[in-house]
Amino acid sequence: MANWFNISCVKATYLISKKQESGLGIGEHLQLAIHIAICDVCKLFKIQINYIIKCSKNHSQEEHHLSNQAKQSIKAKVDEVIGS
Repeated sequence: MANWFNISCVKATYLISKKQESGLGIGEHLQLAIHIAICDVCKLFKIQINYIIKCSKNHSQEEHHLSNQAKQSIKAKVDEVIGS
């Protein structure tokens, strides 16, 4: 039974990623919670993953438009490269 609670950092990082994608079962959630409670490195990894996901969601919701000047600059550079 003690082995069931004692998971490696590799498994913990896998569970952290899995939790973001598809969720965890009760057993996996419990294993991860116990590991996170005792492992500062995996706790930091979890915080970093959550921050990255939050930033990527915010970034994908923002509209990105190039100014006409930027478009013209890119077009000129492409034409220059293609023409050579």
